[in-house]
Amino acid sequence: DLPPAKDGGLALGIRLTEAAHIALDSIGRILLADTASGRIWAIANVNGVYRTQHVAGNGEQGGFVDGALAIDSPLARPKAIAVGSNGEILVADSGTQTIAVIEGHGDRSVIHHVIGHAVGNAVGAFPDGTPGKVVKLGSPTDLAIVDDLVIVGQLAPQLISFRRIEESYFATIGVDDSQRQEYVLSRQADAAADDYVLPNLQGIHLADDGILFTGYGPPGRVLHRDGQNHVALFGLTPSDTEGQLRAGIAIAPYGIDGALVAEGHQIVKYTQVNGVTVREVVAGTGEGESASGSNGDNGPALAARITPNFILKIDANNYFVSTPRFIRKISFPEGSITLVAG
Repeated sequence: DLPPAKDGGLALGIRLTEAAHIALDSIGRILLADTASGRIWAIANVNGVYRTQHVAGNGEQGGFVDGALAIDSPLARPKAIAVGSNGEILVADSGTQTIAVIEGHGDRSVIHHVIGHAVGNAVGAFPDGTPGKVVKLGSPTDLAIVDDLVIVGQLAPQLISFRRIEESYFATIGVDDSQRQEYVLSRQADAAADDYVLPNLQGIHLADDGILFTGYGPPGRVLHRDGQNHVALFGLTPSDTEGQLRAGIAIAPYGIDGALVAEGHQIVKYTQVNGVTVREVVAGTGEGESASGSNGDNGPALAARITPNFILKIDANNYFVSTPRFIRKISFPEGSITLVAG
């Protein structure tokens, strides 16, 4: 049985219980939401050695305490994290369907409630400008931040955005079709986003020209053109050879117009070649990873057993990947995989 993570300890060989989202903070640390343990960790490269640092959560499953020290407050299954331009950390607390912000430095950081409320308006039923604290979220699964805008992905066919004004957040017009749950296959490949039926979202990621999204269907992109939102699909047909919808759990940009998508026990690269989408498996054997046995780490990515939860782009050639109990680094073009934590 592996030891639990501890403040200042080695990242390799620790026990992660349900590593979900990862992000890079303002000083280059990997922030990790360990969902089942109710904690947020930072993984820092200290003189070439990765070490863990405690950021938030006391290990108890429960709603966070507004205004408390972040390391002393419980969290109820933190699912997603994102870092703002001022270094603030936003956490999607899926157990309470709310979003908190962590501000400050080190063990004196404080946690505050900013978005979401269990008894707020129904999902999709709030007008533009509604205070974020009274909006009911549909189980937030992902977060992205651009400037003063927070974009929330959720287990509902809807992207909701909130604009920060001073210390508060207010709902803005989102991308949604909350009346229909199914994915419409005949939808025009480039349609107005507010008329588009999105999949039940599992992953969103900001790219240079808009928002990448994936879910139970092909990956797509919300494009910003002349102040208007449009949706473009750049995946293959949503049905695989057995006629089942392909489930994309996470997504990250690749190259100019491609993406890496976590699908089951593999990572798939989607690129456009002469107007045709090319799908290529770049990591994973297709077998689920073992919690204790050998997973083929520190070698070719295609020979590794992985179950990816999140993909984080570092630069053009390097990505961090979280799986339930491990954090790994995948490098291109060599296609190698290296164990970082767990």
